[in-house]
Amino acid sequence: MHALQVSLSGILEMKATSYTQVQQIKSDAHGTLMAENTVGVYHDHFITYHLDLDVDGTDNSFVKNTMVPERNTGDPATGGADTPRRSYWTVRREVAATEADGQVNVNGPPADLLFVNPSKKTKVGNEVGYRLIPAGATGASLLADDDYPQRRASYTKRQVWVTPYDRSEKWATGLYAEQGTGEDSLGAWSKRNRGIKDRDIVLWYTVGLHHIPYQEDFPVMPTLSGGFQLRPANFFDSNPLIRTRPPADHNYPNCSCGVASM
Repeated sequence: MHALQVSLSGILEMKATSYTQVQQIKSDAHGTLMAENTVGVYHDHFITYHLDLDVDGTDNSFVKNTMVPERNTGDPATGGADTPRRSYWTVRREVAATEADGQVNVNGPPADLLFVNPSKKTKVGNEVGYRLIPAGATGASLLADDDYPQRRASYTKRQVWVTPYDRSEKWATGLYAEQGTGEDSLGAWSKRNRGIKDRDIVLWYTVGLHHIPYQEDFPVMPTLSGGFQLRPANFFDSNPLIRTRPPADHNYPNCSCGVASM
């Protein structure tokens, strides 16, 4: 398992105001009154990871296993079962063919997101792969598409993007983020809608936090964390820990154990 986490802290972004009490605020202050004449402004944090995944080779595919609820008809002829149960859920497997298929908002219907190697299989025939697991901080941008910050970072509307490997495509916002117009960015590259099935593909994952400030954040913010995990998914034929040797006997100081007969 590989866990990646980013933790945020620092001095809170502030602006001066004439307000000294919350009751004085009659319009949107665009933040929280933290102290007299001091507003902590609403803001976002987006951190994008670029991962060139080679799962047991370079020819990989992106698979979305969506969990779908089903109604039990009670009739085996229609796929049901003669049981008292009235519902169940199953998995709809979708292999992404193009970049458009590889864009995912992880806050949608529950799904497992897999990176597999279709040419490599386990003993029982499953494709070897790794599973992407969001671990908090899954915020997506709320800005309008034509807003200048959003044009530069259009990919923040979704946490997951999958693209074919291209050596020149390394930085999600392009080489010049502050001066860019969005024409050299992940969102622009993906508009070509290139094929990503059985290819050397890249995962782009964005950790997103919407920050509504609270007085405990002033003046120094407590740490906020988010990230994701990459876990084997049929990569091994069984749990590899089963073959792990137990630790050798050690005599640890200040630690003893004994057995007494009764």
